[in-house]
Amino acid sequence: MRRTKHTQGGFGPVFSALALAVAMLSICAGAVAQQRGDYVLGPDDTIEISVADHPELTKILPIRPDGKIAFTEVGEMMAAGKTPATLAADLKAALEKQRNNVNVVVTVVTPRSLRVRIVGAVKSPGVYDYRTGMRVLDLIAMAGGLSSRPARVRARLLRTTGVVQELDIPEAVEKPETDANARLSVDDLVLIDELDPLRNKAYVMGRVAHPGAYELGDEGRPLLAVLAEAGNPTEDAALSRCVLIRGNQETRVDLRPTLVQGASNDSARSITLQPGDMVFVPRNEALISVMGSVQKAGQFALPEDKPVTVLDALGLAGGPTQLANPRDVSVVRMVEGTPSVTRVDLDRIIKKRDFAANIPLQKDDIVFVPAKGEKGFTAADLLAPFTALYYLSRIGR
Repeated sequence: MRRTKHTQGGFGPVFSALALAVAMLSICAGAVAQQRGDYVLGPDDTIEISVADHPELTKILPIRPDGKIAFTEVGEMMAAGKTPATLAADLKAALEKQRNNVNVVVTVVTPRSLRVRIVGAVKSPGVYDYRTGMRVLDLIAMAGGLSSRPARVRARLLRTTGVVQELDIPEAVEKPETDANARLSVDDLVLIDELDPLRNKAYVMGRVAHPGAYELGDEGRPLLAVLAEAGNPTEDAALSRCVLIRGNQETRVDLRPTLVQGASNDSARSITLQPGDMVFVPRNEALISVMGSVQKAGQFALPEDKPVTVLDALGLAGGPTQLANPRDVSVVRMVEGTPSVTRVDLDRIIKKRDFAANIPLQKDDIVFVPAKGEKGFTAADLLAPFTALYYLSRIGR
């Protein structure tokens, strides 16, 4: 491999000198900018005061937080809010009370008052040095970054002119070269508020394993994912009557095709929850009662996805007891306000496989299994208050 020698007449020194010149120009440009006549002094600035022919009066002084300086033969004087030329004129006037024809020059040594401020939901809120061309995200980075996700904050830019500008931080993060990432000016204040955590949540209430408020992330979450996090609907949930409440609107959502039948193209799969949404899963009010000589008398929900027969209902109740009379089971049903009783012979269904007698039940049906030696319900029994109360009192025993 051929090696190229760099001689003194090559371009290397030229590029080095050019780079040094560019660096010096960058430094000087900042210094020159601070020496313009319109620069206004502020707290924490460091200034040099030179008095011609009086070297003992030449001082380098910081401007105190209260905006004042303490200068020989003058005492305390307000410096903040003045330009260097104005402060020099004020010092000249004060010194000439004791001296004649003094010439005072004020120079900004360290312009620390070129600051921008940021408060709120950042890791290190405070005051930071301003740099030419600085943008909002630059200041956030100097402050250690956001203490929350971009979508979880509200940001505003308060200009010294009194103008308040709303900032879209997620947009600025996505497109930092655009105006969403606003350019800053000296003394600007960036205020970042963390949104109320509950504002980015949806609520799942009713018949689910774990009712409560659930986080939606930055772009919302699918209804089914939030339901799964809530433990999914319970067995007594009315899946066909789920309600999505969004603002003043209520939308009925049938969860049966997705959760029961496993449909892949059901509309429930396309629902994305938004902040403030409430999902209510009601209780299945379609109940039947199983009474008498059964293991666990009580009320049971009628599933929405399949019919429940007499044998199914007895299974829910743990089955008949050993003292039960399976040949004289009664199904009590209200028909147009009038009770009717249907006899069901369980032995005939089970032993002779007469499944036509295993009738499907309806909402509010009562299945009564008598004990041996007892008769089943009759319409007359239902119309007799004491008899009805007697049997109803036995539910759960």
